[in-house]
Amino acid sequence: MVKIYFANIWLLLWIFSKSLFAQQQVDKLLREANNAYNKKEYTKVIGYVTSYIKKYSSPIPYAYQLRGKCYYELGEYQHAISDFEKVIELSQSPSSEVYLLLAKSYKQTGKYLQAIRYFHICLQGNDKSEIHKEIAECYQQINQQERAKENWQLAQQQEFATLVLPFEKWDQCSHLLSEARSLAEGGSYAQAETTLTEIVEKYYCQKSYKKYKEVFDLRGQVRMRLRKYWEALSDFDQSLKIQPLDAWTYNQRGLAKKALQQWKEAEEDFQKAIELDPISPARDNLVKLQKFLKGNTNSIDDKKGPHISITSPRVTEINTLVADLVHFSGGYLKISGAAEDVNGIQEVLVNNYQANLTPVDDFYKHCTFTAFIPISNGENVVTILAKDFHNNQTRITYKLSSERKPTSAQLNYQKLHESIRCYALVIGNDTYRYWPNLNNPVLDATALAQILKDSYGFQVELLLNLNKDQIEQKLQEWSSKRYYNPTDQLLVFFAGHGFYSEQAEQGFFIPSDGLSSRANNPYSSWISFEYIRQTLEHSNCRHVFLIMDTCFSGTFSPLVARLRGSEEMNMSAENLIFSKMQLITRKFLTSGGKEYVPDGRPGAHSPFMASLLSILRTKKELIGGLLTTRDIFNAVQNNQPKPHGGNFPHTIGDFGSEFLFIPKE
Repeated sequence: MVKIYFANIWLLLWIFSKSLFAQQQVDKLLREANNAYNKKEYTKVIGYVTSYIKKYSSPIPYAYQLRGKCYYELGEYQHAISDFEKVIELSQSPSSEVYLLLAKSYKQTGKYLQAIRYFHICLQGNDKSEIHKEIAECYQQINQQERAKENWQLAQQQEFATLVLPFEKWDQCSHLLSEARSLAEGGSYAQAETTLTEIVEKYYCQKSYKKYKEVFDLRGQVRMRLRKYWEALSDFDQSLKIQPLDAWTYNQRGLAKKALQQWKEAEEDFQKAIELDPISPARDNLVKLQKFLKGNTNSIDDKKGPHISITSPRVTEINTLVADLVHFSGGYLKISGAAEDVNGIQEVLVNNYQANLTPVDDFYKHCTFTAFIPISNGENVVTILAKDFHNNQTRITYKLSSERKPTSAQLNYQKLHESIRCYALVIGNDTYRYWPNLNNPVLDATALAQILKDSYGFQVELLLNLNKDQIEQKLQEWSSKRYYNPTDQLLVFFAGHGFYSEQAEQGFFIPSDGLSSRANNPYSSWISFEYIRQTLEHSNCRHVFLIMDTCFSGTFSPLVARLRGSEEMNMSAENLIFSKMQLITRKFLTSGGKEYVPDGRPGAHSPFMASLLSILRTKKELIGGLLTTRDIFNAVQNNQPKPHGGNFPHTIGDFGSEFLFIPKE
């Protein structure tokens, strides 16, 4: 009996030790899985957890959650769904992370109704703004536009409710805004969006502060370029809450609604913009929209994408689409073609670069397109995507072989000047009735006029010591000329006294008869920078560059320009000229910010003008002998006070546009 007793004891101890060893091995698998997950070794994690589940008859929900997260990171969404569903089955109270990742996995697999179901569960404890955006995108995918709109509005309300930090935070984020503007100018829209979102997240603002309006307006523009139309619409809504009567923002919001096929709402926004500003670009947008709607009343049920044809480089079809061998200079190649659709062409993308569209008819049913894409020696893949106004898409992909040709050392400048006419209105004031006289504005203006005429072939009107009425008359005259061609350029230059009024909250150019700043209500005798901006903004000339060498001229806009983008450095002169002439240009350069700037010694140019004239005289050959505004910004950027420049604020001008200085010889 004693022997049997001890035998049973040893058997129980052996079974216990084996069980304990097995449990330790199982626990080791989970520890190794956790270590691998922290190192982002997701495939290893899946192996460890799968072994654990096979060896353990009752695995804990955490194991499935961990493996599901790895499947999600690897893009294996169906496996992720299975694991997250298992977690919900085994756990009495799954974490919000499980529901969120399950909802996102369903969204990725196109199961939008299931995704919406789980996103709604997530609303109980997560960032409600982001969750409402996810739900809106799901509803948009299943064409339930009203519910999508409702959720975008809820997301916007959640975001806007948190904007509470004080105005002094503006100084801390202004450099980020300048950086974002520079990124957008260079075509880095995703990076610009990230920077602007950082401003919104770190420097929340009170909606009464107008300066923060620029953040939402710029992010809305950038998101339009990224085709994130719902997000852009949200930004323009926020902007209008800060400043409700802004024609520019109404026009931009109308374009976003048009892209989302909210035809009636878009029409209302265009009409509101026109009501606020009778010469707003919304006039043309409204006409185009009304023509489009009139011409597309019978094609609502069309589900086919546009028809795409390629004209250059020529494409042949054998087994697949193949382009002829092309020769190129610089780093870019021009792709041309046409797109047709009964619902009208909304946009064309070539390798994700937005193409310039030219409608052949009034309804955008037939459009030609051009785009410049980066190209390298050897085989290149070109993908063209065309979308109609009902968001039906067509995508074609073809291969082309390319061979770089030597870049010609000289451009045919005479031919360029025949196609690109350049004009300049140059105004210099140094003699005043109520202000101290200045030393050099007339000297500076005369020197600039001479070099523009002699070296760059500008047709120049030089005007000196003008009073207010004369300046305003000339400014209106040059802006409203009717004979500008699409490629013509207009440069406007001011030199003289400037002043910033804290009471009026704006800067002014002082004409020769302008009253002293100590006079009663002197503003009516001055010319505000805002008046100059609006007059040139609505100029009939597509390409405008404003230069101001005055005190406080930087209050024209707070943003500072950056250097030429690396992509433009790789573009041939021919390609640069062609691509920039397709865009609308509204550029400015000022000699300083919200401060006084030095006039210089008598008989010598001001420091700002000395740098400007120097770069114009050297004709720095960055691209085929051409000078651009970015080259000029670079040349003057080390001056003190620091010059400011870039696009006009709230402009119709395009990102990436340029003003070109083309030498005569």
